[in-house]
Amino acid sequence: MKDSDKAREQLIQELEELRSQVVELKSSEKQHRVQVEQLSLIMDALPVTISYVDSCQYYRFNNKAYRDWFGHSISTISNRHIKDVMGDKDYSEVIGHVQFALTGKATSHERLVRLTDGSLHWIHASYVPHLDDEGS
Repeated sequence: MKDSDKAREQLIQELEELRSQVVELKSSEKQHRVQVEQLSLIMDALPVTISYVDSCQYYRFNNKAYRDWFGHSISTISNRHIKDVMGDKDYSEVIGHVQFALTGKATSHERLVRLTDGSLHWIHASYVPHLDDEGS
């Protein structure tokens, strides 16, 4: 077998392996999308407000109850800093709890909030840190 034939066979084998990996990756991505959709469906059905804020204090997820209670759409809250969404007054009331949770410790508090419709409600807010496998 010539060297060019060997090189061609090797290239064909490598391309087939790459194609197989791409097919597997696409399947995994589709499965992940379905799982995210299912989780969102479940979270939106819960009668509690849920949000996820990253370590830089940007909203990454809010369920429907959270968006409805505080009068936000996904586009007005997702990927925005909590201070920009809550406003200075409300942010000043929760920042201590947010910072405490960012140290890796859970915390909660109760406070009176005014919703966008003007009504006042007592809420119980829990801040649960997102820890990796090593507890960081």
